[in-house]
Amino acid sequence: MLLVSPPQTEDGAVQPRDLTLVVDVSGSMSGDKIEQAKAALRQALGTLRPEDRFRLISFSNRVTNFRDGFTAATTDNVSAARAFVAGLIADGGTNIAGALDAALGATVAEERLPIVV
Repeated sequence: MLLVSPPQTEDGAVQPRDLTLVVDVSGSMSGDKIEQAKAALRQALGTLRPEDRFRLISFSNRVTNFRDGFTAATTDNVSAARAFVAGLIADGGTNIAGALDAALGATVAEERLPIVV
């Protein structure tokens, strides 16, 4: 895994992020793979700061969004996202094209750092 973060500005401010997390929940992800993917999602959610926003997108035969658009990284929203992750199960085929369309189709504000994982 590679994590690249932008440097802090001279005034110490950190640029707010728009983090998009995409996870394959097709049948080929059953067993240890889905558990590892869930652990990675939980870890990524743990890196969010109050000024960040996030999206969660799962895909198999269909694409499922945690919520429409970006969600503010409040304590309640991150907790709800963790519950969404806990409920993911591996089943079905692989519609990666739909997931990529959903992940890359969002408009991001210029002052935010867009990240897709």
